[in-house]
Formats: sequence, C-alpha cells, structure tokens
Amino acid sequence: MVCLFGVVNHSFSFLFFFVVAFVIVSVNRYEIGEKYVQHHDYLHHQLHRDPGVRMLTVYMYLNDVVSDTTSGSTTTGGGDTHFHDLGLSVQPKRGRVVIWPSVLDHNTSQIDARTHHEALPVEQGTKYGKYELLLQLHTYE
Repeated sequence: MVCLFGVVNHSFSFLFFFVVAFVIVSVNRYEIGEKYVQHHDYLHHQLHRDPGVRMLTVYMYLNDVVSDTTSGSTTTGGGDTHFHDLGLSVQPKRGRVVIWPSVLDHNTSQIDARTHHEALPVEQGTKYGKYELLLQLHTYE
C-alpha cells in the first residue's frame, strides 16, 4: 500500500529503526523534460549482502511543481511519481510524503512487484525531492 501524508519538516528514518541497518538519503532535482524511467527500488543482488535489500522508500517533495496559476486555477507542471500497477499518480506538492514498500509484509526477502514506479517528466519549473531508502537488517547465527 502506498500512503500519503501531508507533513513538512519531518524525517521518517526513525519509524523502522528496529529492522533497519542502514538508511540512504539523497536529494534530487529534475528540470523540464527530465524523468526517471520505471524501476523498482528492490535490488536482488543485495539479498545476501550487507546491509541487505531496500525494504521501504520514503519520498518527500520539497516544492510544488505547477504550471499555470494566472487563470485562477492551478494545473500540474508534471513530475508526478507514477505507480502503473496500482493505477496511482502522486503530484509533487511541498511537504507531501509518499511511503511505499519494496518487499512483501509476510516475506521481507521477496519483492513487492506492485511498487514499480517512475518519475514522470517535469513540464514546467523544477522538481526537488528527498528520498530515504531503508535497508533490511541481516541477522546471522
């Protein structure tokens, strides 16, 4: 399930501290025409390596991406995060957070194929976002 939260100035790294060994944090920028092709955050080759597979992605939009506010209505400037298999697109809006799993609830070593996603092309302005990838903690006997 993909969850939407209207949150500003909060980081969710602490939510899953008991299952996370490592957090990757990055800020990205998309200019007009730029996109990120459909992909999945789960990396199969990380399954038996430290620190493990990417379990959860937390993406925060750092600005609104709008194209027309002069007519009294605001239209999107593109740059949506699109989940094709779920039939869901999330528009960039400052402070909006999207959280999605890369693994199945009942088996955290298996990919959740529903969460393939892409960043659609920015049509107007610039899109800024911050993502955090929470990785699985390995346990050794």
